[in-house]
Amino acid sequence: MNFDSIIKNANLNRLSKSASTFAANYRYWMNYLFERTMLLFKWKNLSKDPDVFGLSLSQKEIEIPLMANGMCAVYSGKETKREPLPFFAEFSGEPTLFYDTKKSLSISSPIFSGVFEIGTEVALIGNTSTYTSLYPLINRYAILLAHMEVSLINTLINGRDSGGIPVASTEAQRQSIMAYRDSLCTGKVGVIMDPAFLGVDFKGISKNTTLSVLDLVEAMDNTLEGFYNAIGVRTTWKKKGNMIQEEIQANDSMVLLNISDMLESRKRGCEMVNNLFDTNWTVEKVSILEYKEEGENEQTNDLERNL
Repeated sequence: MNFDSIIKNANLNRLSKSASTFAANYRYWMNYLFERTMLLFKWKNLSKDPDVFGLSLSQKEIEIPLMANGMCAVYSGKETKREPLPFFAEFSGEPTLFYDTKKSLSISSPIFSGVFEIGTEVALIGNTSTYTSLYPLINRYAILLAHMEVSLINTLINGRDSGGIPVASTEAQRQSIMAYRDSLCTGKVGVIMDPAFLGVDFKGISKNTTLSVLDLVEAMDNTLEGFYNAIGVRTTWKKKGNMIQEEIQANDSMVLLNISDMLESRKRGCEMVNNLFDTNWTVEKVSILEYKEEGENEQTNDLERNL
């Protein structure tokens, strides 16, 4: 199958027509940002041997509950054929001396569900020390980036005509306007032959915004960089003229604080899993996140290229 036959697929054609909508861009950025967070850590020694289908436990099965739910339960029993497996979970059962935790976890999956005691029947891994998920953060940045991308696309499209809002007074004019806008959005060059279009009234309202294409591209880059900083990833070093070295180092400390808390929470969870199920799970940051010491050159956008 060549590329021409692929793009003629009906599903892809529908996707291309809806690509400039907020909903399509929001789905794209949610998937993109979640995918990046899944690659922050490297898990090892998760499965002894593949099962009968040749499958083995992968780190995404652990990271998905952590990132989306803030915690992951690891349980081993007859339902899992005595293999420690990760599950979505919520605190349940009797309270403890600490207001935010309980003695048990309620786990659920398509296979089975149940309530099990933490430390004796089930192990608990936290995404952070406060069991906070990244879903609200990812959702926030996905909304911002989706709106910016819609604005960018509309700015590019609106620059293809002289401005003004077409107003239809009949159904024929409405259909003619839709055909004109569709051609404008898809970049088709042609001649309008529909007589109904002659009666369309263009209101003299400027569709241009105060933001240029370059402004929107820069805003998206800065927003994406803000997301990486929020999850503990330092991207391209941009020293502004009014920033001093102490301010840059303070920002780096906050970046390291985020990723360090997530790593330590996973290590504590690994220790509980290993003690409870006699395994040898380990977790570490991916090598690209091993920041250079002070005095060396700042790392560049290697993370964006490698994740």
